[in-house]
Amino acid sequence: MDGAYGVMLSWAVKRADSEDVTCEYLRGPTIRGERKLLTSLLRTLRDVDTVVTYCGSHFDIPFIRTRCLIHGIMFPGRAGFRHLDLYYTVRDHLRLPNNRLQTVLETLGLGSVQHLSPGIWAAASIGDKEALRRVAEHNTADVLAIERLFERLREFVGLRPLRLT
Repeated sequence: MDGAYGVMLSWAVKRADSEDVTCEYLRGPTIRGERKLLTSLLRTLRDVDTVVTYCGSHFDIPFIRTRCLIHGIMFPGRAGFRHLDLYYTVRDHLRLPNNRLQTVLETLGLGSVQHLSPGIWAAASIGDKEALRRVAEHNTADVLAIERLFERLREFVGLRPLRLT
């Protein structure tokens, strides 16, 4: 999805010191609702030291940054929070048939991620309340899966790949 025309539908954040996942999704008119959604996400991230994602360097962070700038909302620069993308930890330290989150989770016995059909995403993008609720559930499940993956890969986080010559 491209940040120039896509709309943020939902976000989910879990703090390391809590069992709870905070999740919000789009409510009300799209433009005003998205602005509120982005503002609430940034307010939540204000107190976070490190954001952990999977493929967030290529999608989540640039998408959110683009949507914020379109709305005239200042997105935190590098000093705002650290970002750890577990995709690179997996790519550099494991040897799997592919690096999709689903493959990684299943291979390591960490469960799986919930798949949503394109129809659910399309319905959510036009404001269908049930579809938006399902997207929010999907995002919450992804956050919990990424946390399980982080715990399993913790010893490799931040290490450079071994180079044997």
